[in-house]
Amino acid sequence: MSLWRTRRYRHRIFHFFGVPHTPLPLAEHPGGLPTVLVVQTKRVVTNLAAFVSAINAAGGARARLIEWEQLSFVEQLRTMRAAAVQISGVGTAMMNQFLMPKGTVAVCLGWREEKSRHGIQYFDSHLLRSLDHARALYYPSFDRHELGRPGSSSVTLDMPKALGVVKQALEIYREGFEVPLPEDANANRFDHAFEKLVALTGGDALMARTDDYAWDTAKYPKACTTMNGVHFMMWGTERCPWYKPVPALIREFDL
Repeated sequence: MSLWRTRRYRHRIFHFFGVPHTPLPLAEHPGGLPTVLVVQTKRVVTNLAAFVSAINAAGGARARLIEWEQLSFVEQLRTMRAAAVQISGVGTAMMNQFLMPKGTVAVCLGWREEKSRHGIQYFDSHLLRSLDHARALYYPSFDRHELGRPGSSSVTLDMPKALGVVKQALEIYREGFEVPLPEDANANRFDHAFEKLVALTGGDALMARTDDYAWDTAKYPKACTTMNGVHFMMWGTERCPWYKPVPALIREFDL
């Protein structure tokens, strides 16, 4: 379902809390420059503060490091309304993206998946895929030096690469785009791989992910019942009933 088509709900939220739902005019952004929000989450990116400083040093935008839990909900709405680009990792930080104004850009930094050729996965990107009033961009990969030692729970962004993604997001924001966006405009390769897996398994993969599958617990491992992310379904146990097409899909979609 397109979240743009639930705009009345979004507008009601802003109206209820007395915040305009329309984007803050660029002329009213600090210094007349687009505002970039960089969201701190529980998934540790070691150099987020340096990332914010680098965005500001590059010129062309004003970046802020945000911890949503430090702001009231009204303050969060005002902050999002004044943003051109919001950058965050996966998880609950993605949940509020549908409240971003139309014409803005959401950048997903992703998270570690060391079994992936590119070292990255996007977990809950179905939230971004459903947006058609905001563009979604995805950090393309985690190189070995960004992941650090195997088993670590942190990421260190490659600064030139990260700034390149910000530059692309700002270009999209300045150029503008038609709303609503075409279907699947915000999908990534994990989304497409999962969609094909669902088709190849007659819907079983989707039912497994939503925990609606009639599991034979004597036959299949318990891990098969906890596949709430595409990366689990791609690199989880090979003994799950829908796994057979997975290796070919990993190759086809360059995961």
